[in-house]
Amino acid sequence: MHLRQPPNLAHLLACGLACGLIGTAASAAPPAAVPAEPKACEGIGDPSFFRDEGINIKVSTRLRFNKALMRENIQTKTNGGIVTLHGYVSTAEHSRLAAKRAAEVGGVRCVSNFIVVGPPPPQPAGNPY
Repeated sequence: MHLRQPPNLAHLLACGLACGLIGTAASAAPPAAVPAEPKACEGIGDPSFFRDEGINIKVSTRLRFNKALMRENIQTKTNGGIVTLHGYVSTAEHSRLAAKRAAEVGGVRCVSNFIVVGPPPPQPAGNPY
């Protein structure tokens, strides 16, 4: 018969720190405020379809119901918490505002702003045949 030895205190502390159950002094700092400008995107995030879709819905809803951005043509895509903005807006201020509003949504790691200031290019005529 094999008797199991109880874990020692050092082992318990190491497991607690590794699992995130025990905080460190650095984690006791107050949470940082939401940045005024979007953060630069570094690497790729951890993709999760349902989390990313939820973030994407929140971002696109926030942009669609913003009075200044309501008439602008902005598409959003989210992958790993990184939001990518595409489309056309009438002013540079609207482009900055869209990126700022997108960055304020919970779960957004950073915003890639590919919005073009100006009218969209004309669509080619359909095939007449």
